[in-house]
Amino acid sequence: EPCRTHHLNFKGIMTATINAQIKILAELQKIDIQIYGLKKELEALPALQKRADEDFERKKSNLKTAETRLKEAQVCQKEQENDLLSKEEKIKKLQSQLYQLKSNKEYSVMELGIKGLKADNSLLEEEILKMFDTVETAKTAVAEEKTKLGLEEARHKEAVSVLKKDEERIRAAVAEFDEQIAESQEHAE
Repeated sequence: EPCRTHHLNFKGIMTATINAQIKILAELQKIDIQIYGLKKELEALPALQKRADEDFERKKSNLKTAETRLKEAQVCQKEQENDLLSKEEKIKKLQSQLYQLKSNKEYSVMELGIKGLKADNSLLEEEILKMFDTVETAKTAVAEEKTKLGLEEARHKEAVSVLKKDEERIRAAVAEFDEQIAESQEHAE
């Protein structure tokens, strides 16, 4: 009978050891599942960072577009102003020549030409006034885009900071789980 009792004790010890190992394996499996989820999160972070960077670059592009439109409007305005000055100089020159003409016909033709240039200048002055409005609108758009970009830059920095904190949190959690696995393996041995 002593052999039989010894055999039952041994069987009980083996069952307890196997149950303990199954429990450890179940815990390890839970930890592995958590690590897998964390690593998936970690893998997604670069794409999120890239998306945030691209979005910010797009916002910067909006400002550059607004600045380009402003410069184009200013150049156009300057060209119109120079054209007006050129025509005014031409009118002055023709008016000074007006008194040197010898016939009424020449005088009438020259006077008609001067009136035509003055009419052109009147239209050009209207275009210049419209261009002033265009330039002011473009300046306003640039100022608005700068304001938006300033806010977006702050949001971008915050998003990048959050992503970095998430990365640190995930890496720390993975390291902690790795330690738990190591401890579990030591207990299993």
